[in-house]
Amino acid sequence: EEINDNVIIVKAKEQIYTFEKGTYREELLGEAISKNQYDDIIEQAGKTMGQSWSRKRNNDQIKIPNTVIFLSIIAVILTIAYMVTLYTSTTADDGTALFVISIICISGASIIVFGLSIYNFCRKIGKFKSLDMIIKEDLDKSFETLNMQYEGRLIFKYEETKKQIEITVLCRPKRLINNNVRNNDFNEIEMQRHN
Repeated sequence: EEINDNVIIVKAKEQIYTFEKGTYREELLGEAISKNQYDDIIEQAGKTMGQSWSRKRNNDQIKIPNTVIFLSIIAVILTIAYMVTLYTSTTADDGTALFVISIICISGASIIVFGLSIYNFCRKIGKFKSLDMIIKEDLDKSFETLNMQYEGRLIFKYEETKKQIEITVLCRPKRLINNNVRNNDFNEIEMQRHN
């Protein structure tokens, strides 16, 4: 599928995170880029898309800091200690000291839980980006370098809504220009003949 004469479309194969092969057109790209260079760029774009998928998985994971895990464990231990000391204080002859210890345990656990609740409420959780958005970011970054390298010859662009790479050829090959000139001359001759 082509938009116009100087744009090449390379569609994505989503299931295997790569782009279709065999889209190089010698007559259009011959003077701008070699087939090997072109194929390498398309293959690298497919690898970038695969890496974007990995980045999406990492981006979606909510990481719990080690400090939070450690404090949660301490709160659980203090709660268990509270239950044990409270029960023991009721069965002991003089359980006043154990009762005081149980109060200290539950107070410590409550303070930790309250602190963690405030922390969880206030902490910022990174935005979940869609896979298409991450792929676009990554391909735009690599295409920015390519567009500088092939400035005046080619423009690489990823169209996320259509899931395809659009390669615009800026330098018209001499063969096509010569053909256009010949076609224009032929058209003029035909017009003169009819007049």
